[in-house]
Parts: sequence; structure tokens; C-alpha cells
Amino acid sequence: MADRKDNPELMADLLGYHLGLADEETRARVEREFSAQELAAARDTASKVLSPLDSDSPMQPPPKLVDNIMARVDALNATFPLKRPAVRMTPEHGRGGAGRPLMRMRELVGLAAAIALFLGVFMPGYRNARLAQQQGTCLDNLRQMGNAYGAYAAMFEDQTPFASGPLPPNASWRRVANSGLPVAPNSRHSWLLVVGKLVPPNATVCPGRENDRPLTVDAVRGLEGFPDPRNNSYATNLVTKPQRRADLDSNSPLMGDMNPLAEMQTFPVDASQLPPNSRSHGGTRGGQNVLYADFSARFVRNPNVGIENDDIYRLIGVQEYTGRERPTLRSDAFLVP
Repeated sequence: MADRKDNPELMADLLGYHLGLADEETRARVEREFSAQELAAARDTASKVLSPLDSDSPMQPPPKLVDNIMARVDALNATFPLKRPAVRMTPEHGRGGAGRPLMRMRELVGLAAAIALFLGVFMPGYRNARLAQQQGTCLDNLRQMGNAYGAYAAMFEDQTPFASGPLPPNASWRRVANSGLPVAPNSRHSWLLVVGKLVPPNATVCPGRENDRPLTVDAVRGLEGFPDPRNNSYATNLVTKPQRRADLDSNSPLMGDMNPLAEMQTFPVDASQLPPNSRSHGGTRGGQNVLYADFSARFVRNPNVGIENDDIYRLIGVQEYTGRERPTLRSDAFLVP
């Protein structure tokens, strides 16, 4: 088989054979050229090369993607005139020298195999690398926030950031259209770290959230909070009164990737409708970065990482969310924007 490796056409046929891209003639030729043992060995090698495809979770296309594209094409209502060719076509056109076709079937199979390998191996690999880079940058953001929490506690007698004034009992932590409720976003606490210059404003935006945009340093001046929800990618533990760092369990979550509850389009929301994880990293099956009270940060695959495996995105015993929920237990973390 070593000598046949120097024949690129034959090896292209072999690859097309294992990818299911070869026609009957090519399949018969491959089976004549290689023994059953050689084909089995080549199949094992191809399986190992293509194994990353089995572990990848491809992104699902939007529903009715084809219908939407065709609807937009029909909406153009345009025609494109075709110019008459200046040269009269002859049977020799489309052929190479001496009447040879420009590309033979085995070459087409090789090209198709190369495209299949590129799309199947390199593109998922690139996507996974990009997601890993975004996840790492996001984790660094939360570590910066942890350092800022520590600096704030050192300056204010071990207190964690807490905006002045009590939380009104009828206030909503989420802006609900036409509700008439006062809004008290929980991000007003972490805003103290930004306006106090303990953390740069770009550390409040996760690169995995394409629509979020950080504030500039100059834009922070004179503001009393994040002017737009897209300026802050993170949810913080909902608190109703000041807390001392020494009173917190080291495993208490302080901050994490955005709660999927905050991204629901309509309220109230039934708890059964909520996806398990944040949407910031790899969809709802990915996971989230979490900052803890000991100022450590790590990536977790599910939201049950609070005290006694508490779900950091839901409240114990709450089945419907309106935006006015409050934790009733000290150990019940509830990360909201």
C-alpha cells in the first residue's frame, strides 16, 4: 500500500469511498486495488480523523430558514438579463487539451472530500476555539470583578457593594412593559465598582454576547447606573440590605453570566419554561462562569452550584416569575441583572 500512497488520484478515490461520495465505478476500482484488510485499516484511520465530528454540537439553524430565504428572494421581484456570449460554443468548449474534460469524476470526488473535511473538521474546531476564547475572556472579567469586590470591601469596612436606599417592596428587578411598576435593577450595586474606578467598564461585558456593548471610560461620568441593559452582561445576587464579606459563605455566588430568566420576552414566566443555563456560552447546553464570595471564579456546566446545590438562577419554591421576587432564605442565591 506504501507505493499507492504516492498516487494522489487513487488516494482521493479511497477517501471518497469512505465518505460515501464515490460512484459505483469508483467504488469497484477501490475494491479491486485494495484488499479487505487494507480497506478496514483505512476505515479505522478515517474514523479517527473524523471523530471530532461526533463530539461537536452543531448550532441549529433558525426555524423556517429556507422559507424565510425564499420569501426574501421572491420579494426582490427582480430579473437579471443574460448577455449573449460573443463566442459561439462548440463541443470542445468545457474540455481541456485534446478534448479531455476539465475535471474527471475522481477529481470531483477529491474536491468534494476536501470540502467535506474542511467543513466537518476545521469549521467546528474553529467554532469551539472561538467559544473557548470567549469563555476565557469572560472568566477573566469576573476575576477582575472579584478583585474589585475585594478592594471595595477593604475601603468600606468589609462591606460588599450596596447602592444606598432600601429596595421598594413592589419594585421589579426587570423592566416589564406596561406594568406600571418601579424598576430597581440589581446591577446598581455592581455599578459602584465601575463608577468608583475599581474595574474598567469593558469588564462588565462578556464577548460571548454579541449584542452587548461596553461603556467608554468617559461615558461613565455623571451616570447613576448602566444606561442600557446591553452595557452589562452579568447577573448579581439579589440583595435587599448591605452585607459584610465575613458573613458570607465562601461558596456563595456573587455574580455570574446573565440569568436566562432576564432574557424572556414576556412576563410572568413559568419556571418550567426556563432553560437551565445562561445563553452566554454555547447556548443553553453550555454552562456559565460564576464568581464566588471568596472572589474565585470558575466555569460550571449547570446552575446548581450555590450552597447545598442551590440553583443560582431560580428561587426555592417559586413557580412563576414576575420581576418582584425576593429570596427568603440566606442560602438561596438569585442572580439577576
